[in-house]
Amino acid sequence: MIDNAIDAIKDLDERWIKIHLSDYDSKILLSIADSGSKIPEDIANKLFDPFFTTKGVGKGTGLGLSITYNILKEHNASIELDRASENTRFVLTFPTIEKQRKAS
Repeated sequence: MIDNAIDAIKDLDERWIKIHLSDYDSKILLSIADSGSKIPEDIANKLFDPFFTTKGVGKGTGLGLSITYNILKEHNASIELDRASENTRFVLTFPTIEKQRKAS
């Protein structure tokens, strides 16, 4: 996620990455935002597809977000693109230990 953010902002005049962690409604929310512009809908709809990449040949496999999505899903967590954000922002949501215990 951080590598993707770095790649996305490296040629911009304004470069920043913000990481925020919060506890909300028995969930842990981790957001990663960068100064890159909002991701267009046609690309946003494919972000988690295996082998989809916007990087040039030899720069990426298009597996990072797909693998991340599936690993999080296996652990009852999730990743979403914040489509309302003016910049690129992903939100990862993790259940708290207490919530997982109640579910078992």
